[in-house]
Amino acid sequence: MLACLPSACGAWPGSDMDPLLTILKRLLDQKVELVIVGGMAAMYHGSTVVTQDIDFCVPFDVPTMAGIIEALRPIRPTFRMRPDRMPMYDDPARLAGLNLLAIETESGVVDFLKEVSGVGMFPEAAAQSEPIEVAEGVVCRVLTLEALINAKRAAGRPKDRLAVTVLESLRGKLRQLNLPFDEPQPKTPDSDRSPNPPV
Repeated sequence: MLACLPSACGAWPGSDMDPLLTILKRLLDQKVELVIVGGMAAMYHGSTVVTQDIDFCVPFDVPTMAGIIEALRPIRPTFRMRPDRMPMYDDPARLAGLNLLAIETESGVVDFLKEVSGVGMFPEAAAQSEPIEVAEGVVCRVLTLEALINAKRAAGRPKDRLAVTVLESLRGKLRQLNLPFDEPQPKTPDSDRSPNPPV
């Protein structure tokens, strides 16, 4: 079921996030299987904490890495954790042997994770994700709110603990409105009525 969160669908167009949207589109054009996780996923669930990069959980296999290489080649990917900013390997098999691919490009910073703390590897992340229209005509899978809370809690860094507080507050608001997490809908007067009222 496709979700389009009001706070999320307007996050990219006309904003500083445009370069990151370019990265996402390039990956989708190459048919790279991915799930958006981390700060950007939090934004799509309504978080107001702005992030300057985008994180994906992907399969660390040769076909996926080949797609990532093709997608990022035009925007000059380099290993951002290396002081010399060495260009990203052009060898899918070599990339597939890594656990984390931390990349800086001309369009922004992007991290590819083999495993998400508290969630698991790509099959588990995909199973705990939902399709969201992240920009007009651009649909991809985003980690669910519940899975994102679990991931941030497991990561345990100060910024992750802050994110847990924000995300749990958002979850509480959704529960108060009696809204499902995967597809929030505006509450109407009829929403409080029982589907089978007594006669």
